[in-house]
Amino acid sequence: VGEPLERLIRLVQADSVADSCIQISFARELAQMKDTTLEGGQGRVWMYQTCAEWGFYQTCDPGTKCVFCNEPHLNNLQSYYDLCKRVFGISGNQTEEMIKFSNEYYGGNSPQGASRIFYINGQVDPWRSQSVQKTINDDLPVLFVPGASHHFWTHPAQKTDSPDIVKARQTIVDQVEKWLNIKNDDSNITGNEKYDLHLVIK
Repeated sequence: VGEPLERLIRLVQADSVADSCIQISFARELAQMKDTTLEGGQGRVWMYQTCAEWGFYQTCDPGTKCVFCNEPHLNNLQSYYDLCKRVFGISGNQTEEMIKFSNEYYGGNSPQGASRIFYINGQVDPWRSQSVQKTINDDLPVLFVPGASHHFWTHPAQKTDSPDIVKARQTIVDQVEKWLNIKNDDSNITGNEKYDLHLVIK
């Protein structure tokens, strides 16, 4: 099977469409993040939202065996704060304040005053810890998908999909159809009914 690093290398190579080496460069990443054109891609947009609203960062703790902890490839919380500052001018303190505000505004793991939000969590998805884990009420249900990784049920269907993934997709369809058949109880709405629907993919 090989050492963990060798296994990681083989995994990345198997997942890469290119035959050449993968370029790892902080300068290149910084340039991409500062590219405001459409060709710059979606990375900048998501990074901005993490800096200005959510947080999100995947870090390696110093003192562990994580290969990304060593110089010059530090991958800790401060390295993300530094990126936010260099790209958007948002400091780490500002990011923490914005995260606090977002959690207070939306209710964090205990949302208040919300409805028709489906929290779907994969068993082996590390982001599951940041999601709502227990159904709050009929309008805020939670679905736990055994053996699933990050939003695996949103991928195109494959013959190799586990029964749990197949069942999760059907459960999602059933829930959405149920909500779409419920009229919004809003006397100010005229004409076509208004429907609000949110899926939280974890």
